Formats: sequence, structure tokens, C-alpha cells
Amino acid sequence: MYPKPATRGNAIAKAASYARGDMLGKLYILCEGQKTVSTKKLERILDDIADDLKTDALFIKNLSNKIEGE
Repeated sequence: MYPKPATRGNAIAKAASYARGDMLGKLYILCEGQKTVSTKKLERILDDIADDLKTDALFIKNLSNKIEGE
């Protein structure tokens, strides 16, 4: 769960990933493939997204600290 180093390239890649909606990909696949969804399956996907968001928050914090240090 450790974020990538806070570099310009990684920040651009993260922004592009957000713009594409990559984090929601599993939800889209689930919605397209099933008429109904179990709560357990939905909870697993949401837990994965929550973990990704926590990692991204650390990345943004590290990037902010790096910018302040310049």
C-alpha cells in the first residue's frame, strides 16, 4: 500500500488514471456483466477502491511536502 515516489511523471500518470476513471473499472465491469450484484461482491470492490484512495492520499501528501521543500 505504499505510494509511488512523488515525481512529476508519477503525478501525471495518476492524473491521467483519474481522468480515465481507471479506479472504477471493476465497478463498470460488474454492472455490465450482471443484472444483480451481491453485497459481498460490491463490498470487496469498494474496499479495493478505498485502499487505492488511501494510497493516493499518501502520494498527494508526499507530493505536497516535496513541492513545499523546493
